[in-house]
Amino acid sequence: MKSVLVLLILALSVEVAASAQEIAGRWSCTADTVDASGVKRMIPQTIEIRGMGSSMTGMLVSRRGGAGIPLRVIQEGPKFTLLGDFDFEGGEHLRWYLELKEGRLQGKVWALHDAPKKWGVDWTGPVDFGRETAAPVDRAGMDRWMKELSNWGRWGATDQMGAVNLITPETRRAAAALVHEGFSVSLSRDADRIAAADNSRPFGHKMMSSGVDPDPMFAMDSYTISFHGAALTHMDAMSHMVYAGKTYNGYSQSEIDGSGAHQLAVDAYRSGFFGRGILIDIPRLKGVPYLELSTPIYPADLDAWEKQTGIRVGRGDMVFVRTGRWARRAALGPWDTDKAAAGLHVSCARWFKERDIAVLGSDAHGEMMPSSVAGVAYPIHQLVLIAMGVPMFDNCDLEALSQAAAARKRWEFLLTAAPLVVPLGTGSPLNPIATF
Repeated sequence: MKSVLVLLILALSVEVAASAQEIAGRWSCTADTVDASGVKRMIPQTIEIRGMGSSMTGMLVSRRGGAGIPLRVIQEGPKFTLLGDFDFEGGEHLRWYLELKEGRLQGKVWALHDAPKKWGVDWTGPVDFGRETAAPVDRAGMDRWMKELSNWGRWGATDQMGAVNLITPETRRAAAALVHEGFSVSLSRDADRIAAADNSRPFGHKMMSSGVDPDPMFAMDSYTISFHGAALTHMDAMSHMVYAGKTYNGYSQSEIDGSGAHQLAVDAYRSGFFGRGILIDIPRLKGVPYLELSTPIYPADLDAWEKQTGIRVGRGDMVFVRTGRWARRAALGPWDTDKAAAGLHVSCARWFKERDIAVLGSDAHGEMMPSSVAGVAYPIHQLVLIAMGVPMFDNCDLEALSQAAAARKRWEFLLTAAPLVVPLGTGSPLNPIATF
């Protein structure tokens, strides 16, 4: 990897009335590019511009091959130039030429390389940057989002199911029609009995009777399960989390006492989950086996996956976001996922609300760690469980699903899952099954 100076130019041909304030913010797009050999590539890109006038600064926030690049912003009337240093093997040089049109930055992007093409154009393509909704950065911002994304009262004042109400007989029939082969794959991680950095409360398995006993008739065993955490595949019911004294639908935290959850308990889902499942495979999108620690997943990445696969997430879907957590663990060993983990940036919560999903699953916590919101430990959990009423499936093993989906080029499937029927329970271990 060698360090080169890259000139990143955004020549913004805007109307005279355009101001720095209109440009400030986070912008994202997916460049549908064609390289020198004529092969199409889709590259997610996110830039952020802050401040006004001479105090403006910029950042290349997210892009395949590099991210976190500071940019110097120069304003010349209605035009803006962004300059930055970019480290990339082969010496990549990028130039964006954009125009502000009806709230979007549109134009052309060029990329050139020092070697081996010696400054020949490597790829080019149109770009269409849309402004991302600003993510909350503190508790006050989260309070606003809790109201804006709320499903409280949508299905009545006494609702216990939340967004799972969006799974209807019609959506179940449509999901059943997705089964073409009858091939199934589990999304469950093996129950792990070995303590590790990400498994502080291992699964307990003890034989009560076995074949080594005198005159055995039955083999019997007992399980000890502490399923909330970072190891066992499980679902979080909406009673799992409290914020400002409330759970989903405005129920008081006092409804959860020493005997369990008297509202929003997991037994509300005794009939199980049966609907369309969708895999969003971010490592595959970025061409890597797994995401590095604390890599954020932005709405632009979700949009890019939809564009690449032709799948659109919709009402009542059960969505699973792969970070490659288990592939990384297999390659490098366990680590404390409470301290560092790739996952969803808080800005994705609005994306899922707009798509009206029923369930959100992931191969870790479902959100990046450390938190993307100052002073809020689990912002995705807070917005998804409490505001939106969307149950979460944590610690799913999505590696086999990733391979099966890629082999078939099919990213939608019938998803079934059944939690234990535990009155007053705040969640349950479960084994989600994808069937193609």
